[in-house]
Amino acid sequence: MALIAAERRRAESCGHDIRVFEVIIEKPRMDRPFFGIVPTKLEAKIFGVSDLRFDQASPGAKIGSVGHNYVDLHADGWDLHIKTDGDGNVDPGTRIVFPIEIAEKQWTMRCRPADRAVGFFHLASRAGSGELEGNFVVEFTNCEDAKT
Repeated sequence: MALIAAERRRAESCGHDIRVFEVIIEKPRMDRPFFGIVPTKLEAKIFGVSDLRFDQASPGAKIGSVGHNYVDLHADGWDLHIKTDGDGNVDPGTRIVFPIEIAEKQWTMRCRPADRAVGFFHLASRAGSGELEGNFVVEFTNCEDAKT
């Protein structure tokens, strides 16, 4: 199973207070019913699969820490740590933990990228302010049940 985590909005930070962020987990087309030809909203209605995402409005949402080569974002049941090599390339130490319902059973998945991680993380300071802005895409290829 491979999953893609992506931040799709601007993240602003004053000190350690993130105001806007969104993390979305996307399954590859081959791992989705009918090879992903069904729109995701219809897929959710038919198969009972909900969107895998969290943002600043999710229960328990907070920032762990932010630096120019790492970010930690959290929410109830979610833990995302992205680390880079300093040039924006994703480090294999990157990880995500998230809740998912499969066959009417609640699971907690722990995923890591491959040894040669695929993805990027870009973070920059906004000129004249203490705010940070950035985006990322990470491919997580190694997933397992976090409780085993």
